[in-house]
Amino acid sequence: LRSDAFHGYTPGLLGVLVLLLGFTAATLRTQLVEAPALERRAAHGLEATVLLVEDRTRGQRLLLGEPRIEGLERDATPARIRVSTRSAEPSFEPGDRVRLRAVLMPPSPPVEPRGFDFARQAYFQRLGAVGYVLTGPELLSRAEVRDWSLGLAALRQTIAQQVAGAIPGTAGAIAVALMTGLRGALPDHIWDQWAIAGIAHLLSISGLHLALVAGTLFFAVRIALALAPPLALRLPTKKLAASVALLGAFGYLLISGAPVPTQRAFAMTALALVAIMADRNPFSMRLVACAAILVLLLQPESLLGASFQMSFAAVVALIAVYETGVARRPAAAGGLDWRLLMYVAGIALTALVASAATTPFSIFHFSRFPTYGIVTNLIAVPLTGVWIMPWGMLGLLLIPVGLDGPCFILMGHGIEVIIAAAAFVADLPGAALAVPRPPLAALVATALGGLWLCLWRTPWRRLGLIGIVLGLCLMPLGQPPDVLIDARGEIAAVRLDDGRLAISPWQRDRWITDNWLQSAGQDRAADWPATGQDGAGDLACDAMGCVVTRAGHTVALARRPEAIEEDCRAADLVVSYPRVEWCPGATPLIGPRALRHAGGLALWLKPAGIERLTVREARGERPWTR
Repeated sequence: LRSDAFHGYTPGLLGVLVLLLGFTAATLRTQLVEAPALERRAAHGLEATVLLVEDRTRGQRLLLGEPRIEGLERDATPARIRVSTRSAEPSFEPGDRVRLRAVLMPPSPPVEPRGFDFARQAYFQRLGAVGYVLTGPELLSRAEVRDWSLGLAALRQTIAQQVAGAIPGTAGAIAVALMTGLRGALPDHIWDQWAIAGIAHLLSISGLHLALVAGTLFFAVRIALALAPPLALRLPTKKLAASVALLGAFGYLLISGAPVPTQRAFAMTALALVAIMADRNPFSMRLVACAAILVLLLQPESLLGASFQMSFAAVVALIAVYETGVARRPAAAGGLDWRLLMYVAGIALTALVASAATTPFSIFHFSRFPTYGIVTNLIAVPLTGVWIMPWGMLGLLLIPVGLDGPCFILMGHGIEVIIAAAAFVADLPGAALAVPRPPLAALVATALGGLWLCLWRTPWRRLGLIGIVLGLCLMPLGQPPDVLIDARGEIAAVRLDDGRLAISPWQRDRWITDNWLQSAGQDRAADWPATGQDGAGDLACDAMGCVVTRAGHTVALARRPEAIEEDCRAADLVVSYPRVEWCPGATPLIGPRALRHAGGLALWLKPAGIERLTVREARGERPWTR
């Protein structure tokens, strides 16, 4: 690459090399994690080793490894299984061997085309089945020798029990999530309130938590060394403090179970601390790029996840603002009051910049925008940094000597303040705006424009505003489907003329309907006409089924076999719930067998015709779709 013959082509060759390296890493990762998955739902008796125990609001959730499942050959047995129990008794620890009978099912595919694919996520976790226990698990043997991973899981469980024992109720569940990353005991209403208030990121151990742990240790060690003049004059206190902070951050990574967001956060924190030890600037785009490359080499599948996109978008935007000097200019002012004011202003600026950078990704993945997120973060982030996490860390260190209780109690008081603030904000009118999922092109244009704006330092960086504006203009142009049908043909959704989604009352499945409503940007479904027509007249129902008419085309949703003949004569397309697979005439018919094979169906009724897209077509041929 350094020879004269290739000198002019070096950037292009490096780009091709990086591209090939990325595809190689993705292929290698896909092959390394490959493991069998169940093909169908069924009840099974099994024996397995407990890998992780997670308390829930009711019962527990067990992650099981090395399973032996009745009726399955070894090469068809999943590597890992996750099951929920109705009771926390008997008590298990990582490494225990258990026997149980459970209803197991394969990880669920998307409920609509281009929806969230849990099966893809489970594939890279080597999770081949999920389900629930039918009879109480039986303990076969306790773990005699634990390897390092089981030992860490047991340590996490011990810490979680200590924290939950000191802090009762919801505050204790949140404290457990902050200290160990175990979030199974969090009530659903807390997830909803904190998401609406814009502080749900506090429930996932990520960059903020690692920065608080590392920062607290860094400054505590440096202050302690500064109080001893002989040491301060002879030792590189800054580098020693960075070393201790790095060890503490690594320990926190292990205790948290090292989920993907925490791995990314640790990579960035570690690089920043190493930069301090090497007398380099810890806040630079180069370090962010190194952290991103490291994460993508180890887990390339994270590129398509909301967590990776939102965390790196926030960090890149914050560093870009920091490099402009805006965040450093007020530091020259004097007095304690002024510094306190500048601290609050810095938190507000950080929340504003991070919210602006992550909003496009939040809208695309979650179809929700927290209106008052900045206000809630002004309360929650400082309280977490100066009260909650320091007390939690001190309590963690004091567990071996039995003096952790008071520290965790004080930690719980701070969490209760945030719970009250989140509940208050979530009840405000317009606290969260639900918006339909925008097209992918809008997200790509906004992301590329934002990167252009943040990465360049020359005046042409402002050209990135064109991409951002283009992406914002494209966001309202998404075309949600007019009709959605689930894989069993039991649930249907129709988009009315006013844009609202109406969902059929024939069967209830909260998982499916909640996902459909979220994609449509709605909190609740519109009324489905039991008989007669809806207000706009494009959806008519009777006891035999329903008919959707739009753009000069008609789709019939047949519920009984006697409706098929009439629907086949009058409709352009028939979707049949009864076991009928063809129409008497030439009208296309999609029956139960085709729906199961398709995994679900979306229809767009346009003047040029009826467009169809199945979940199977949208997923493509991938290892997790076979």
